[in-house]
Amino acid sequence: MNLLEIEKLCNEASAGPWNRCFHLQSEDHDRLCGCNYRGSIWGGDKNHVVCEMGSTLIKGEEGLEPARYSRRQELINAKFIEMSREHMPKLIELAKAASEYFSEDIEGYTPYSSYLKPAWFEKYIKCKEILSLLLK
Repeated sequence: MNLLEIEKLCNEASAGPWNRCFHLQSEDHDRLCGCNYRGSIWGGDKNHVVCEMGSTLIKGEEGLEPARYSRRQELINAKFIEMSREHMPKLIELAKAASEYFSEDIEGYTPYSSYLKPAWFEKYIKCKEILSLLLK
């Protein structure tokens, strides 16, 4: 998926900010309730669920649900999903700004290299490589 496709997907996704329900806030929150609900992430309108972390565990139906990550990993994944709505557009803007800066480069020549220390130049080259993958 390239940067334009990621940007399009961000623009089409439900509005943010997305918010984790009580169960997904922390392991302590999850333990306090004890209802075994797996948790959900709510959209910016606070009326619609963006995604649920899986079905509620039902006694006697263990093994019928799909394989799950550990609860700790589910909490981490939920936090990642929630924050991606807020931060992905910022990362896209950063990548676009950086690509404009790097687009002035000519193949085999980096106009700013004479001003950069070797460590910075290595980071510059690495950043160019990452941007080229994003812009594919």
